[in-house]
Amino acid sequence: MKMTTAVACVVLALPITHAFVARSPPSATTGGIRHDSTQPARVVGASTIDWEVDKDPSANFCRDGKLLPQFYLLGAPKCATTSFSMELGRFGHVREAPKLWSPKEWHFWERWVTDADAEKATSKWMERLGDCPKEDRLVLGDYSINNLAAVPLPKGMTLTACSCEQNEVGQGGDVPRLLKAAYGKKDSKNVTLMMMLREPMARMQSSWYHAKSENFSTYWGYQDCCTDSFSSALELIAGTVDNGYYGPGMAGTGSVWASMYGWQIQEWMKHWDPTQMIIVPYKAYTGGGKAKLCNELSKRMRAPMDCSVEANFMENKHAHDALAEEVSSTLSNRFTAILEEDKKRLLQALQKAHAHGARLENYKGNAWDWQAMKTWLEENW
Repeated sequence: MKMTTAVACVVLALPITHAFVARSPPSATTGGIRHDSTQPARVVGASTIDWEVDKDPSANFCRDGKLLPQFYLLGAPKCATTSFSMELGRFGHVREAPKLWSPKEWHFWERWVTDADAEKATSKWMERLGDCPKEDRLVLGDYSINNLAAVPLPKGMTLTACSCEQNEVGQGGDVPRLLKAAYGKKDSKNVTLMMMLREPMARMQSSWYHAKSENFSTYWGYQDCCTDSFSSALELIAGTVDNGYYGPGMAGTGSVWASMYGWQIQEWMKHWDPTQMIIVPYKAYTGGGKAKLCNELSKRMRAPMDCSVEANFMENKHAHDALAEEVSSTLSNRFTAILEEDKKRLLQALQKAHAHGARLENYKGNAWDWQAMKTWLEENW
């Protein structure tokens, strides 16, 4: 049976306070979002828009004459980030950073190494941003999905491609700390971060076939003997993990480290408040949840968005067999065991985030309910 896969991701979001815009007291509030009773509700597609949006240019998120990104889409390759970014660009009007008409991914923050100078990074960042619009309401989004994994690495981990050579290909980043320092305590409250998650093996299989379509460019992390088949690549990765949980072969941009969401989300929560986070499993988006997500972002950013109810964009699709048909149950179980500790770490991070105010898309269980959260994750990612 042939399948197609699309890009997916992990999402975080922050409540918007607009401390930088003078406002009259709200006439009514619901869930922290101001409603203006003088404005009738409007309908877009099947959604009723009954929250306030700011259409005036004075609401633009600006500092020192520069328009700051108000939204960050975080994830991993093949988590549907490209698809969602196209949705937001076409219907949500959240334009790509650093300035209008930029490509999808800026890749600015992920290039700074662990313990980089925050003041220097902030200065370079501000230089690259565009001017604050005076006549139009504009929201910028940073769709550089590798920002999620650009955090300090676990002790003893090496970043290597899937390769028979096992050459080191990179080092950890420090995006959560540097990004928080760039905004500062006040302005950081006006940022929305959005994360999307996908089951690790499914994400890696999709990335392998995307890499194949691009003749295995270095970015994807599959080299030499790892280009024969996805199954053989997975076999080699499993075989290199002989030093316990953290061992060689646990990285590569398109390989294992990009799927270790537990460690990454914990690092983000060291610097960003969970109330800012929307965490979206892959199927919660691809299964038709885009309009609800778009509406949530419109509320949080108080930005006008025409949230589409049309069919999903499914970009970067590449045909391949179902995972169970390509990977033996023995190998699948072996690799699942390798990532079992990070899955537990992820569930712990999700529990803590949810208990402290994060939005877990489509989660209906109680706070700290391990089994309910595990079921939600396994059914939706």
